[in-house]
Amino acid sequence: MKLGLHLDLPVAYALTDEPLHWHRMHVPSSPQRIVYIDDLICTGQGTRAVVKFLRDEGHEVLGVSAWLSRTALELMLVTLDGHPFQTFSAEHCPLCRQGEGVVWHGVRE
Repeated sequence: MKLGLHLDLPVAYALTDEPLHWHRMHVPSSPQRIVYIDDLICTGQGTRAVVKFLRDEGHEVLGVSAWLSRTALELMLVTLDGHPFQTFSAEHCPLCRQGEGVVWHGVRE
């Protein structure tokens, strides 16, 4: 939000609670050309839901920006850097194939 304000651009804030909706103080008028900004994209499920919501509201989604993303998207995605780790689906995970369980180190969530 601060980036848009710093650039003197309109800012809107979509709340991702079910159902998706606008924050009462940040409802954009339609149609707008939008870049959706997120911090971290893991599976892309939430990002895809927000993009669909924006399109259903009549907006043109130009792309997505995030600090980092662990998945590819169907539209333009710009990140600050690639993620510093490898990710695998369960069927392609070498540790899963060896019967190793997931071990969490330093995870706060």
